[in-house]
Amino acid sequence: MNKEGFALIELLVVLVIVAILATIATPQLIKMIKRGYDAAALSDIRNIKNTLEGYYAENQRYPKGNWDEVKNDLGIDASHNVEVAYQGSADAYGIATQHIYGKRVFATSSGTEYIWYKFKPCKFSAPNSGLNAAGFESQGWNRGF
Repeated sequence: MNKEGFALIELLVVLVIVAILATIATPQLIKMIKRGYDAAALSDIRNIKNTLEGYYAENQRYPKGNWDEVKNDLGIDASHNVEVAYQGSADAYGIATQHIYGKRVFATSSGTEYIWYKFKPCKFSAPNSGLNAAGFESQGWNRGF
């Protein structure tokens, strides 16, 4: 008997195997995508912190105002879908970032070298300018990166 092509049962077995593999892989893929969202917000806060420190080294002060006023002075902006909250005075700043689809809010200030984080949902706003490590800890932030 000359057999050409695949039998229906063979095709169904292949489809079931593909469906099982997709079911296993999908949750991991979603986790990796969410980690990527948080990585974008973390990268942005690091870049903004470094830019602010460079600005301070050149001008002996930090830029004053909110993020919309300051980002043009710094010549930097956040990644797509990353929100930034900034509060600055001449001698101190506080900054927070979050990706709208991410799981964490990141924050730092001129009073600490660390980047702190909280899991959402939490209030998204810039921390007080110059907030130190004890201040972050007392407000429930986790020391991170």
